[in-house]
Amino acid sequence: MRGITTFISGNEFLKGSFILTVFTFLGGFLNYLFNMMVARALGPAGFGEIAALFSYLTIFSVPFVVISKLVIQKISSVEENRYHFVFSLEKFFWEKLRRWYFLWIFLLPIIFFLPSLTNLSYITAYSLPFLLILSFFSSFFASSLQGLRLFLLFATIDIVSLVIKLFGAVLVMAGIDSITTVMVFLFISMITALALNYQAIQTNFKKRILHEIAPLEARLIHLVKNKQFIFAATSILAITFLNNIDVAFAKKFFSPYEAGIYSSWSLTAKVMWYICTPLISVSFIYFSEPKNSPFQKNVGLISTVILAAVGIVSFLGYRLFDKQIVMLLFGSRFLGVAPFLGYASIFGFFYTCTHFINSYFMAKKSVFSLALPISILFYILFLFLFARSLVFIMKLNVFFTAALFFLHIILLLRNAKTHLLQ
Repeated sequence: MRGITTFISGNEFLKGSFILTVFTFLGGFLNYLFNMMVARALGPAGFGEIAALFSYLTIFSVPFVVISKLVIQKISSVEENRYHFVFSLEKFFWEKLRRWYFLWIFLLPIIFFLPSLTNLSYITAYSLPFLLILSFFSSFFASSLQGLRLFLLFATIDIVSLVIKLFGAVLVMAGIDSITTVMVFLFISMITALALNYQAIQTNFKKRILHEIAPLEARLIHLVKNKQFIFAATSILAITFLNNIDVAFAKKFFSPYEAGIYSSWSLTAKVMWYICTPLISVSFIYFSEPKNSPFQKNVGLISTVILAAVGIVSFLGYRLFDKQIVMLLFGSRFLGVAPFLGYASIFGFFYTCTHFINSYFMAKKSVFSLALPISILFYILFLFLFARSLVFIMKLNVFFTAALFFLHIILLLRNAKTHLLQ
């Protein structure tokens, strides 16, 4: 046991993977605890409001996720003077904000139309753009920490912000106000994350900077125009839409109660995805190695076995203990979702597997990674043209992700055959 611990602690990659895996599980648990408390305290209508807010935040934050991956990739590609590069990148970041600050002015009028566009209440709708601004700044500094491979510091700050957010749900459970309390602590958590990420960069690393390095603009623009980067960006956008647009749609076009019921169904459906997220993230790193190896095949095989096992367990659990699971997670006001948990487990399985295979294509920089972005257009079309009931949306999710899964399997087999012939 001591030998394994020593090996992991002495290997930067394994150590980083281990830290991210542990903290991702912990973060996922805290997020689920937050959702459970909010659902119990606010009921279907209040929970639907908060779930829709997070869906909109996630959708509109896609550019920030892409920028974060860009920052991480650029910092990780620098072999020497990595700290110098980070601060040259930071300088570039502030210069671009100063140059293009006037663009924010054009976005201001949109704020007044957000309640009608999203069907969110005034407090949550008007909070959305300000939460997005905080997310934008925080994502840059957080990705810098990851690029410097300071995984423990990055993960600790993330957990601190999640605990603060959770405290708001605890107060609501105790009967202190309602959505306003949740929103206040959400703001506090995001401001804290931004402040800690910024302070970590400023305090700990600027003392290492001795000189400036070459301007970055040409290199960054070259990377943004890169075909593989476009593949990755469109895949991230597609998986984000598939994960969130149905919740936002339910909030916009259905009653507050129905939106809350659907949000609870969506959350239970994605339990498997949350559980397997660390597996997908770590596998992506292994798959990113330039050459196929027996070790990569073992990672793929082990991951497949784990995904299948989790899928079978979730399906049996949701079918046999549907009411008990709803009572445990959300309370009696959400029992209306119990008969549909079987759909949720199937959707969660196909969604997670599709995400896993797509991450493999992204890691291999394969054109097959575009299958998901192209397919998602048909999903959105069917959603807006034909979704007139919650059950239809549930079935659409199941059939669409099942079709995506089998399409990705076919592409995976074709990809493997191509490699064998080379």
